[in-house]
Amino acid sequence: MEVGLRVVRGPDWKWGNQDEGEGHVGTVVEIGRQGSDTSPDKTVVVQWDSGSRTNYRVGYQDAFDLRVFDNAPIGVKHPIIMCDACKQQPIQGMCWRCTKCRDFDLCTLCYMADRHDTSHSFLRIDTVTTKGVKVGKRNSANLTKIKAIGIFSGARVVRGPDWDWANQDGGEGKIGRVSDIRGWDSESGRSVAHVTWVSGSTNVYRVGHKGKVDLKYIEAASGRSYYPDHLQVLGKFAEAETTPTCQFKVGDKVRVDLEAEILKVMQEGHGGWNPRMGEYVGRVGTVHRITERGDVRVQYEGCSNRWTFHPGSLTKVQLHKVGDMVCITEDIHLIKEQQKSHGEWTDAMKPTLGKVGRVLKVYPDGDLRVAVAGQTWTFNPVCCKAISSNQDINTTNSHEHDEPTRRSEETTGRSEETTAGLQGEVDRKQIRDRRANLDYIGLH
Repeated sequence: MEVGLRVVRGPDWKWGNQDEGEGHVGTVVEIGRQGSDTSPDKTVVVQWDSGSRTNYRVGYQDAFDLRVFDNAPIGVKHPIIMCDACKQQPIQGMCWRCTKCRDFDLCTLCYMADRHDTSHSFLRIDTVTTKGVKVGKRNSANLTKIKAIGIFSGARVVRGPDWDWANQDGGEGKIGRVSDIRGWDSESGRSVAHVTWVSGSTNVYRVGHKGKVDLKYIEAASGRSYYPDHLQVLGKFAEAETTPTCQFKVGDKVRVDLEAEILKVMQEGHGGWNPRMGEYVGRVGTVHRITERGDVRVQYEGCSNRWTFHPGSLTKVQLHKVGDMVCITEDIHLIKEQQKSHGEWTDAMKPTLGKVGRVLKVYPDGDLRVAVAGQTWTFNPVCCKAISSNQDINTTNSHEHDEPTRRSEETTGRSEETTAGLQGEVDRKQIRDRRANLDYIGLH
């Protein structure tokens, strides 16, 4: 619970029209604390867009007066998730995940606008660290939908309780009109209002950013509609993802496969960001330890620093060595996707699917050179499953010879590859060469 949350009345509301009526929006500007006479524990102070300001219960006396209308203003985002309707990435605020369709997510604006099949139920994911909460179908006959009212595009406003901008508005009592609600750089979403004053001057003003409210309306505007029953009750927290079930363990080989800009966003609150971390994107490191909150500290060969990463940014790399027997995945969709920038994919590789081969070489970035189905190919290790020596091997490869002949068999395998396969390997070598060049440049 943080200041800056945008809220509406909740299930135990009994305060008449203190909020100016059902659907009116306010901002949490103070969190109650133990020992306080004015704001006791399990209460919050809300600054309503109309200008009034009062305490409300968020667990006090086991009552809950508010729901979370929007948590984007406090900086909540889902960095690696894209809204499958409007294509926004990252999703700001709550994320809504379809329980019927595989890997289908909506942002709050699209969910409340009834994008996607309304007969499908969804999970509401409040933050990246909480589990999804299942909500009902949007086409339910008894489900209420309400129009939000407050400081939205079109509202007429004057300076509010936290005004700290001298006479930008032209002076006390001067009126401006909100043209849109936007985020404050990358810090928060839907947290400031862009206002044009009667004088013609324009600027942005806080409506939730850092828990401040610079404006109040004299004429409210309508915002988006929302389903009250699908919103989080403020003070009732979704179950957090438990960190002890971290998928990584000390000694695991891991790699960051994300773009540096996405990684930078994910690192907020998970060890922070250092520009040097970008140098290790795509490189394989070793898990040194798991922090108490579940973040992963990684050691890279030749690097004196250990970097702490958001666990969601890491991919486990299966540790292989020359001579290991591996089975290539049968999932053609997976392998096509994972082979990008890892040796690439060509249809000539189809005979390798589901077949067993031998590792001829392990590249510095963890990729594998494998003799399989009479040829040699470079694979992303994600596409290769290690098999024990006592497992049945139902495929005989022409390159499965003893250790002394591996160099010659790799050469032979290359001669048997298709032109497309060779091109893929050439591209791979160019990628490695470019990495080497960048490393060289970085040292001078």
